[in-house]
Amino acid sequence: MITLIVLLASLILWLPQNCIHEGAHAIMARIFGWKTQKFWPFPGYTASDGQFRFAYVLWAPGNPTISTTKRALIYSAPVLVNTTLICSLLFIVIITYICEASGIVAAILMGWAINNFVDGANNCRLLLTVGEKFPTSSADLVRCFRELDWSIKRANAAAIVWLALISAAVTVLVTLVLRM
Repeated sequence: MITLIVLLASLILWLPQNCIHEGAHAIMARIFGWKTQKFWPFPGYTASDGQFRFAYVLWAPGNPTISTTKRALIYSAPVLVNTTLICSLLFIVIITYICEASGIVAAILMGWAINNFVDGANNCRLLLTVGEKFPTSSADLVRCFRELDWSIKRANAAAIVWLALISAAVTVLVTLVLRM
């Protein structure tokens, strides 16, 4: 029963997760003085390049001389949000477990945490499947590390560390929920 709730929660929370992901880009761009031209949280083909995307946000530089570090922060904003949400959801599930509260709430939270994990892991996957140079991808982390002028080895190491830490958090979360 818990597994079914987790799967349903993941599906139902997919659209809000897209909004959070693209919203993180838009908010970070706004912080640095850029303007959001289009916010599209639904799957589809973009008019600019005709590529399929699960969601996207277009922004225009209000300040064209923005630093590469700020551009990298705009690209990596969703991964920072994913990490924060996974850790927050883990904390809430731990409290729920300690208080012996309903496993249904914890299962719903776990579904959302899994969405965040998949979102971040998908970016890491694109880094870990390449050779000596970055792929010609528009994935958030690929663009982030390109902006920072990191080597592919350094970017892969960062992705592996993030995956290891977040995988541990999600494993604890899943273990707790399944024990409820």
